Amino acid sequence: MKISLSAPAGSVNGPETVTATASIDVGPTPYYIQIFNENGTLIQECGDFTVCSVTFFPSTSGSDLVAFIGNSPGYPPVSSNIQAGSNTVHTVQYFIT
Repeated sequence: MKISLSAPAGSVNGPETVTATASIDVGPTPYYIQIFNENGTLIQECGDFTVCSVTFFPSTSGSDLVAFIGNSPGYPPVSSNIQAGSNTVHTVQYFIT
């Protein structure tokens, strides 16, 4: 199993879409695609298909995000339950007035 995470490098005056893509459909498995921020907060969890997306507001100082395929909540998920981990994505909110 593999998982990758993508997001724009930054957004202007609003949210952006963050997308985790798994190499398998997690629907028929006991696993979930989980997206976390750098504080360990779960920002999205999906139990079906290969793609999991969420609308996210990055901070003005930047936010780091990571995704896992696992079956336990928390950050990081219990290591024995992690099936795959993604790359880390850094994104920033820009305000233009």
